[in-house]
Amino acid sequence: MDRKQFARFIKLLKEANERGEDVDAIIKAYEHENAYIYNDGVFKKIFASEENIALTTDLVNASLDLFGCDCISHPRIVNPFVPGETGKSSVEPDIMLVNEAAGSMERRKREGVLYFDLQTMTIVEVKKFLEHADAYAGDNSRLAQWLRAIDTLNREADFSEFSQDPVFRVLQNAVKMCNFSARYLMTVDMSDVDRAMEKYEAALEKSKEIAKGLLRDGVPLDIIVRNTNLPEKVILSL
Repeated sequence: MDRKQFARFIKLLKEANERGEDVDAIIKAYEHENAYIYNDGVFKKIFASEENIALTTDLVNASLDLFGCDCISHPRIVNPFVPGETGKSSVEPDIMLVNEAAGSMERRKREGVLYFDLQTMTIVEVKKFLEHADAYAGDNSRLAQWLRAIDTLNREADFSEFSQDPVFRVLQNAVKMCNFSARYLMTVDMSDVDRAMEKYEAALEKSKEIAKGLLRDGVPLDIIVRNTNLPEKVILSL
C-alpha cells in the first residue's frame, strides 16, 4: 500500500471496530498486501524487531556508508519492539541501535585508531530521489538499492529485481499485513502524519484550483501568489 491507501485502511479498521465488526477478518482479507513501510508504527515493528536484526543492520550500514571491517556487525536494539506492546504515546519511539563488537573495538584501541572519530549523520530526501529516478539510475549504492526496494514494496510492484537478495527477501515477508495485528494497528496511532498530509494536500489542491481560476480571469501573478501562498513556479505550471 502507498501512504494514502494505508491511511484509508487504518480508518476502515477503526470504523469497523466501532461498529463491532470482526476486525481480524479484515486483516485476513488484506494479509497478502504490503503495509506502508514509511509509517512510524510499521517501521518500528519491522526494524526494531530482534528477529529482523539483520534488516536493521544492513539498512544502518547502508545509510552510514559503512563497508568491510567498518560495518556494524554485532548490534543490539536498545528499545526493541515487543509483540503486543501498544505504547503510551501517539508517536512510536525512535530506534536506538548500539554496536557491541567489543573485541574489534578493543583491537582498534590498541592500534591507536579511534573506533569512530566523527558522529555521522545521513539525510536522505526520499521523495526527491524517487521523483528524479532517471538521474539516479547509475547510483547502485546499497542505500539506493534500499530506497528502490522499499518504494517497490510500497507500490506493490514487481519485486523480482530484489528477490534474489536475502536481506530484501526478509523485508518482503516482514512488510506483509499478516504480520500486523488489528490491536496494534488500531491502538498505536499510526496515522497522525498521514492525516496531516491528507489535510495539507487537500488544502494545496484547493489553492491550485483557486489559482487556475484567477489565471483564467487574468489576475496578475503577484496577486495570485499573495492570495494562494503558492510559489510562482507552481502557479505557472498549472
